[in-house]
Amino acid sequence: MDADTNGTKPPLDDLWQAFYTHGDLNSKSGLVEAYLPLVKRAVSRVRPFLPDFIQEEDLIGYGFVGLLEAIDRYEPNKGVPFEAYAVKRIQGSILDGLRAMSWLPRNLHRKAKQVEETIDSLRGRLGRQPTEDEVADGLGVSLTDYHALLNDVGPITLMPFDEITEHGGTDSSQPSSKVEREELLTAVAGAIDDLPDREKLVVTLYFQRDLTLKEIAQVLGVSEGRACQLKTQALLRLRATLLAAGFSATSA
Repeated sequence: MDADTNGTKPPLDDLWQAFYTHGDLNSKSGLVEAYLPLVKRAVSRVRPFLPDFIQEEDLIGYGFVGLLEAIDRYEPNKGVPFEAYAVKRIQGSILDGLRAMSWLPRNLHRKAKQVEETIDSLRGRLGRQPTEDEVADGLGVSLTDYHALLNDVGPITLMPFDEITEHGGTDSSQPSSKVEREELLTAVAGAIDDLPDREKLVVTLYFQRDLTLKEIAQVLGVSEGRACQLKTQALLRLRATLLAAGFSATSA
């Protein structure tokens, strides 16, 4: 579908209609252009967790593939806004691309598990969530080294938060899966409520409000790197709580 004679672009509804009705490639190109900011925003949300050698152009490429798949497979009659549907596809495509690169050092999972086990042990002994200083002491490292450790294991917590609730030990083929999922959702809600206030806010802003870490840092009045650490620590606390409760948790 061509642009209007006055040079303006056709409305999105017209682009969707032309694409659905005729498979019009020009309309598809228009849709890709219109929704490309979703890709760039998704990349900006994961980039702070990744090492410098992973190129932003590669992440955009992975996200672009997800956007194309979202446009091709979107079914508006299901009542889900395209943006919400596309964001999941884009995020999933980026994570699939990262997994395919096999760039994560094997010891990262071991380090993350060590933090989770320390948090779980301290929480059981103290009857509350341990402070960062207490976790560092439990690990036998300085607070500075603990923060560095959080930076290292940040990529482990890259998965979209709903993967925890979608794959946390449930099996949709089993009759009991609905009950299990309700139990898991209750456990997740309780685990979030148990987080320290700042980490609870980070989880809310990042996963429910879809803010970037840069935006979260501005809200909290901290550096982007510190916001990244708080998000990583919050996810490790949640994973520790869910694992202790008998639920499995996926990782990137």
